[in-house]
Amino acid sequence: FQKLMKAVESLGRQHPPIPMELNGQVAGKIYYGNPAVVRYLRLIPVILTLIGLLTFGGLVWAAKSVQKYQMEALWSMFAKGLAHQMGVPVSSLLGWFELLKSQSVDPEIIAGMEHDLNRIRSILQRFSRVGGGEKFVEINLIELVRNTLDEAKTRFLKGYEPEVEALDTEIKIYGDKELISWALENLVKNAYEARVNTPKIVVRLFKDKNFAVIQVEDKGKGIPKDKQKIIFKKGFTTKERGWGMGLLLTKRIIDDIHKGKVRLVYSEPSKGTLFEIRLPIMPSEDVYEDRHEVK
Repeated sequence: FQKLMKAVESLGRQHPPIPMELNGQVAGKIYYGNPAVVRYLRLIPVILTLIGLLTFGGLVWAAKSVQKYQMEALWSMFAKGLAHQMGVPVSSLLGWFELLKSQSVDPEIIAGMEHDLNRIRSILQRFSRVGGGEKFVEINLIELVRNTLDEAKTRFLKGYEPEVEALDTEIKIYGDKELISWALENLVKNAYEARVNTPKIVVRLFKDKNFAVIQVEDKGKGIPKDKQKIIFKKGFTTKERGWGMGLLLTKRIIDDIHKGKVRLVYSEPSKGTLFEIRLPIMPSEDVYEDRHEVK
């Protein structure tokens, strides 16, 4: 009886009870609330994120203990392993989530969980592809850039809208949409975090002979001269808190997977920074056959 009364009190704190009337008098009350499983399900995205961060830390430590020629195998092993190990609980969680949607649960809780689950699923897809499961298709680069910036505005740009200068009406390449979007997102995020007061970010797209070029320019605090030669090394970061993996992943995606080139064009303290991505517009079949043979 005491357990029952405690349960009634707990439900009463969540929602006011619904009175049941009989012949004009209150004959009883209906108490209701969210299932106990909701509390645990809301913790799962946090737990998965912590697992991912710990695994990422293991990657950084492992990368320091191997030679350069072993990095390709390490990337593939880690990325595929992470995607597989985290994919199982995420798939299970998605099943529970679909069941939960059919219950009487606060819509705000459902919306928040759905957003977190979709984000985790997107991250797993990216790691799966960066480890060797990339999917190459024809890409409208201008459309991809605009979609990436729209997503960035909701996630970390806090409403700020970078300027987009498309000097050509159409630029098509052959590559992996998810990975190229990730590489661009890393550069835009770095530009935004380097801001001084009001951010100023310009994203340019144009053709240069047989290459499509994306430039990300900011008017932020810049990168010190003595650090510019090591920006693509593992563990490099100018942030107080950071893994130093963003530019390393970007280089892996652009240089290794797409046979393009990402480089720092210039950076001056207190004046700004310009990064450039170059991707083949119409790569020959041999380029991609060679890439898969090496892999």
